[in-house]
Amino acid sequence: MSIKISVITVVYNGQDTILDTIESVLSQTHDNIEYIIIDGGSTDATLDIVRKYFDKISVVVSEPDNGIYDAMNKGVMLATGEVVAILNADDYYVNQHVLENISNCYPFDILATSTVVESNEGSAVFHPSHFDVGKLYLRMPFMHPSSFVSRKVYERIGLYSQKYSLAADCDFLMRCSKRGVELSILDMESVYMRSGGASDTGYLKGRKEYYSAYCNNFGRRFWASVGFLISIAEYYAYKVYRRLF
Repeated sequence: MSIKISVITVVYNGQDTILDTIESVLSQTHDNIEYIIIDGGSTDATLDIVRKYFDKISVVVSEPDNGIYDAMNKGVMLATGEVVAILNADDYYVNQHVLENISNCYPFDILATSTVVESNEGSAVFHPSHFDVGKLYLRMPFMHPSSFVSRKVYERIGLYSQKYSLAADCDFLMRCSKRGVELSILDMESVYMRSGGASDTGYLKGRKEYYSAYCNNFGRRFWASVGFLISIAEYYAYKVYRRLF
């Protein structure tokens, strides 16, 4: 039998996008998927949509939580697959063969793929690169929704730190880098990610948390400051450019 892949979707009031996410998971050709949905107690129609697929979803938890990373941790602790994927409620797989292709690459510690970022201005592809402490001061080398993590890595590194509200996934990957977790790269687009999520709308807060995570993991405050200033300059320069053109 092929390896089991646990896919975790964390959602709160995601009625506008959750259907795309669910259907992209359930349409996968891979034959051994554990699908876990962690809902934060949605008050919109999210659970009505989820209920239509109850017989095809392995686990559904709906209860208040302490934020997105608390919900992710709940999902990881419930996961029984060899590989854990986190597909947020704003994201969806690019085609039905994604998880089959991922399973064919196992074993690995972390497998990073490309992300297609969608926005009102169009789409752009974010290609992964390998961990490099000398470059992590500025940004992560790949996007979290397009990475696939061996459950053994969580057992070794631990869960997402709840001291961060927006950058705990970055902190987790920095901890992996620091502890020598092996990163593999697959030249494949795996996830469509809609811009406008928490990390976009809280950009400044997210960058402050990224600065803190980098300092805490690597102790390089000078380079953390350089990365923070460059990222903020790029962000506001882009906003000005969009207004002018």
